[in-house]
Amino acid sequence: MGKKFVDKRDFRVYNAQLVKQGEYLLSCDFVEVWNNELALMNAGKPGAPYLFPNSLIKLQSI
Repeated sequence: MGKKFVDKRDFRVYNAQLVKQGEYLLSCDFVEVWNNELALMNAGKPGAPYLFPNSLIKLQSI
């Protein structure tokens, strides 16, 4: 039937490549202006105040 297959893959390297392939970086700059953005969103708003800024909601949609 031929030669026996010898697996020469290094699974530590292969796994690291797969992890890096699915990696993406997100900017967390919205945290620095969280309170300011909420203050602007809640200014003159009747009823219950917003608890989370729009930038957080947009980030979660990613």
